Parts: sequence; structure tokens; C-alpha cells
Amino acid sequence: MMASFSEQRAAVKFCFLIGVKRGMKGRRFDNIEEVKEKNEGGAVRHF
Repeated sequence: MMASFSEQRAAVKFCFLIGVKRGMKGRRFDNIEEVKEKNEGGAVRHF
């Protein structure tokens, strides 16, 4: 099942926000940029 481009972006953004919330609870906040980079670079392959 192929998602549209906007759906892919929404999913990436949602996953990113979850990661930020976790980071703010004291988890490894320094990984957020790395995760964001991976999501933007591999969005088409992952979704």
C-alpha cells in the first residue's frame, strides 16, 4: 500500500514529535537530530 507524499510527511512528523516528547522526559535528546536526518533521508523507502 503506497501512501501519498503528504501522508508520508505527516507520518515522519508524527514520529519525530513522539521522539521529541520522549527526549524531553530525560531520554537521549542528542539523538533527535540523527533520527530526523534518517527519517527525511529514508522516508520513501520506509513508508
